[in-house]
Amino acid sequence: MSKKFSLTPSLFICTDDLHIRVHSKKLDDLFGFQINKCEAIISEDETEFNSWIGLEPEILQTPYSEIFQYFCALKDYRIEKIIDFGCAYGRVAIVSSAVFKDSHFFGYEVIKERANEGNRVLKKLGLKNSHIYYEDILEDSFKIEKADVYFIYDFSDPIQQKVILDKLSENVFDNKFFIIARGLGVRSLIQNKYPQFHSLYKPLHLDSASIYSSFTNLS
Repeated sequence: MSKKFSLTPSLFICTDDLHIRVHSKKLDDLFGFQINKCEAIISEDETEFNSWIGLEPEILQTPYSEIFQYFCALKDYRIEKIIDFGCAYGRVAIVSSAVFKDSHFFGYEVIKERANEGNRVLKKLGLKNSHIYYEDILEDSFKIEKADVYFIYDFSDPIQQKVILDKLSENVFDNKFFIIARGLGVRSLIQNKYPQFHSLYKPLHLDSASIYSSFTNLS
């Protein structure tokens, strides 16, 4: 990691909504990502479900400042483990390491090139507690480990998103966790089909995401 900067929370603050993606692109460059090069060699037949192949990198990934906003909402809670379903290049890992210093990050990505590039940069940044796994989270054999925060984006169509939400709902009354849901599709799915995630405890609805809790009110 370069000596010219450190992963401090202030790095991820962007107050200009018009330039939020420009801000993220500058951070990607600062961290040394080679996203355009990776996306150019990904084959569309590499995966059976929609993995957003062909999208511009800044459309594909959640802006750093938005991720920072989500985690700031949870900064008063003890967050030790974060799981990201469909993590792309691992932006969530980088922000979480700045907000929750001792946390562990586990990301799952179905595109090998993205997983490899993400791990390369995480290693370069010295984030020893963060790792991206090349794995298909829709396989029946995929087991969801206990975590404090689950991050889920509109990684695919609703039927495939339900695979993950169904598994999470099995333990909603036994474990304490948060779900950060980003994207209109997954938020609508949770609101309409998964009352167990929001009927007992009030979620926090932000512009780009909703945060649900299995044990406490957030709003």
